[in-house]
Amino acid sequence: ATYADASRPDDSGDGSTSGTAKKTIGAALAATAPNGTCFVAAGIYSEQPFVGPAGVTLQGAGPDSTVVTSRASRATWNNANGDALCSNWESVVWIQDTNVTVAGLALAEAQRGVLFAGTGRSIATVSNCVIRNSDIAGITQQSGAPYGRLTVNQCQVTHNGDGIVLA
Repeated sequence: ATYADASRPDDSGDGSTSGTAKKTIGAALAATAPNGTCFVAAGIYSEQPFVGPAGVTLQGAGPDSTVVTSRASRATWNNANGDALCSNWESVVWIQDTNVTVAGLALAEAQRGVLFAGTGRSIATVSNCVIRNSDIAGITQQSGAPYGRLTVNQCQVTHNGDGIVLA
C-alpha cells in the first residue's frame, strides 16, 4: 500500500506508511504496485491523478473529507511514445488500466470528473464518490472504449454539464 496526505510538506516521503506519505496523489500512485492500494488522507488535492497500473485501488477517506480538484492544476499526460493524451484540466481522475477502483473521494471542478478511457476489455469501478461541478460531464466513457465495463456504485453525480456520458 501507499499513502497520500495533502498536509505533508512535499513528496519526499517513501509513501509506504501514513507517517511517510507523499503529498500528492500522483506521486503516491506512481509508487503503487500493480494490484495495490493507494490510501488518500482527508484534505484538498489540486491535481489530476492518472489511476494505474492495473488492479490499483485509489481509496479516499470519504467524499465529505477528501476532495480532488483539477481547476488549479495544469497537467499533460503522455503515452509511452510521448504523445500527449490530454492536457490542462480535462479530467479530475483518468482511468485507463483494467481492474481499477476509485472510492471515497469528492471529484470536482474540471471538464470531467472521471474519464474512463479503458481499451479492450478494461474494467473499472467508481464507488462512494461525489462527482460535482464538471463543465462537460461528471463521468465520461471515452468513445474509443466501447468494450470496457465501468461500474458506478453509490455515487452522487451532481451539478455537472451532463451526468454520465457513455460514448
